[in-house]
Amino acid sequence: MEDMGLGVKDVEGITDQAVLERIATTDTSGQVREVAAERLTDQAVLARIATWDGEDYVRKAAIGRITDQAVLARIAEGNDYMFVRKAAVRRITDQAVLERIAETDASQHVRASAVNRITDYDVVLRMAKNDKSYHFQCVAVKRLHALIVSELAGTATP
Repeated sequence: MEDMGLGVKDVEGITDQAVLERIATTDTSGQVREVAAERLTDQAVLARIATWDGEDYVRKAAIGRITDQAVLARIAEGNDYMFVRKAAVRRITDQAVLERIAETDASQHVRASAVNRITDYDVVLRMAKNDKSYHFQCVAVKRLHALIVSELAGTATP
């Protein structure tokens, strides 16, 4: 890490992706790295930051910029840190990936986030019936309720 002598305001005006990458991956200030990460578009660089940065908020900023579903899935299924997996799950739309995470993640929080993004009533019902965790069953039942209410109201799935 190096102190580039930049402040948050300095970084907000930078558009050059190579410069932003250098700042986001090497500056000593977490706040400066966060602002740089929020301006990056390179999915591989964002994935690296989301996985390896030392500050939670910088990782979350990077995850917030990742649009590649495969990259988000790799982070959600392979990162050691629960809060990183959970942040990635919140951006995943692939229902098969969400189902897999809801069934297998070690963290109840990550599993709950995943089940709350699943839109298939039958999948959530199966999870509510068959999961061994009472807490997870309760979360799945609440999700079923939301899906039913949405269906009855004729609105988009929440």
